[in-house]
Amino acid sequence: MEMFLVAVGFYGIGVLTMLLPHGMQRAAHWLANSAALFGSAVCAYAAGLQLFGGMSPAPLTWGSYSLGCDGWSAVFLLLTGIAGVVTSLYALGYARSYEGSRLRLLGGMWCLFIMSMVLVLLAGDAFSFLLFWEIMAVASFMLVNHESEKRATWNAAYQYLVMTSVGTAAIMIAFLLTGSASEGFSFAAMAKNTLEGSWQHLVFVCAFAGFALKAGLVPLHVWLPKAHPAAPSHVSALMSGVMLKIALYGFGRFMFSFLPAWNYWWCVAVLLAGVVSAFLGVLYAQMETDIKRVLAYSSVENMGVIFAAFGCGMLMKVSGSSFYMLGFVAALVHAFNHSIM
Repeated sequence: MEMFLVAVGFYGIGVLTMLLPHGMQRAAHWLANSAALFGSAVCAYAAGLQLFGGMSPAPLTWGSYSLGCDGWSAVFLLLTGIAGVVTSLYALGYARSYEGSRLRLLGGMWCLFIMSMVLVLLAGDAFSFLLFWEIMAVASFMLVNHESEKRATWNAAYQYLVMTSVGTAAIMIAFLLTGSASEGFSFAAMAKNTLEGSWQHLVFVCAFAGFALKAGLVPLHVWLPKAHPAAPSHVSALMSGVMLKIALYGFGRFMFSFLPAWNYWWCVAVLLAGVVSAFLGVLYAQMETDIKRVLAYSSVENMGVIFAAFGCGMLMKVSGSSFYMLGFVAALVHAFNHSIM
């Protein structure tokens, strides 16, 4: 965990560059993006050690709050670290075009955005998860709204803020219901919940709706083709390449840890939602001419493919197939494919 805390420390330094005076905006830009680059490199290295080096760091706890990393979160931390390195390196040159136009704010919010995603993946209890999730939402809103002098930009940003708040509310309800049937709100306690019958169905619906909205699945995708093109290019890349995958992480956390006894119709719902999103996403992309909107609809399509693979794995497990892990592995492999693309 110490290495992940070092990565968070780098991001924290980048966030503090917003406090530098206006005359040092170019220095703030270089410092913030360099901090994001090094922090992401440390994060990717630490996640790689856990996945391929057999290391298993002990969680850090403060009372009922904790930060930890298991195999499921390590996969997404590796993805976040790799994408953070590439996009921060690109931002060193690209973001200079915003000099004189809130350049310090852009660099600081950039670091806060990546840091919040890393902390979401490290959160070991419901409160920490929701706190960092909301910070991620606010930071991404600020980045989407960076060119707020353009009417189309702030329209897209505020629509995104409303939609992501609705998704957060659904996720919050799912956590509240699960925690109420547990001895506490830590993930370890919630994994031993006593949810039964209709309560399990309600938790699934809330969790799936909340995370599907963040992932941009049809018909909850309406914010994505507007928000992503409005953001600066390196922000748009990280939103598509990483933030959407954080939704897959959260949904998988619920399915594997809190709701392990899957119902058949849950599996069919996830599979169909993924297939419909993949099909319609590529059709919408074919009708666009703006490259950012094409990539936004491509993200809808690819998240559909990922959730379809995940739903296929769920369906195979419920059906008793011994090859069900192939569906989950396919979802993770394609998550990396789309992030790199």
